[in-house]
Formats: sequence, C-alpha cells, structure tokens
Amino acid sequence: MAKIMIVEDNPVHNMLLCHSMEDLGHESMAFYEVELAKEKLKEQMPDLFIIDMQILESTKSSLAFIKDLSKSRHTKGIPVIIISAYVTRENIKVDLPWFNLENVIEKPFNVDTITKKVKELLKGKK
Repeated sequence: MAKIMIVEDNPVHNMLLCHSMEDLGHESMAFYEVELAKEKLKEQMPDLFIIDMQILESTKSSLAFIKDLSKSRHTKGIPVIIISAYVTRENIKVDLPWFNLENVIEKPFNVDTITKKVKELLKGKK
C-alpha cells in the first residue's frame, strides 16, 4: 500500500481522488491547502503527490510547493501528478521546464486516467 498526498482545494475533487486511491488499495492523505501539506511532510512522506495547480491560496503557492519538492533531498524522487483546469501544459513547461508533461492531467479529469497514471508511477509498489 502506497501513501498518496492529495493537495486539492475543491472538496468534491478531493473526495473523489481520495476514494479512487483507496479503491486502488492505497492510503490517501488529503489536504485543501499547500501549507498544511508542507507541515505534514515533517511527520510523514508520501510515495506520490497529486497536486492541483490552482489552489485558492494562489497558483504560485502550488508552483512553489512543486519546486520545493523537486529540490528537497527527501522528496525529489517522489513522483508528482499535476491536475489543473486553468494552468496549461505550456505554462507548466515554462514554470517547471524539468517536469514530465505526461504527468499533467487536465480538469475535468477522468478517474480512469488518474488511476492509470498512479499505477504507472507506483509500478511495483503495493
């Protein structure tokens, strides 16, 4: 069972993602704010992140969080899936040139698309 940190401010999407991850047999750690997710990282590391780029706090907050994750020796090897309704792949390419655009899923998303990507990124991890 993998631990998946979900950072999504939309309650419906957050709940849908949590249930989908639990249906796959994984543990979900759900957050509505980047700051709360950052705090949790002091106690527990996930095996995968699913992060919405348009958190109510601000887009830059999610962007800064993803940049921090890529720089930290504790989290830089942990896969990240970006979900977004407003931030385009082109924006992500500019802001995060190293990020694998195959790990960007646009909203509205299909649960099957997310679960397939999670399985791919966690291949071999139960």
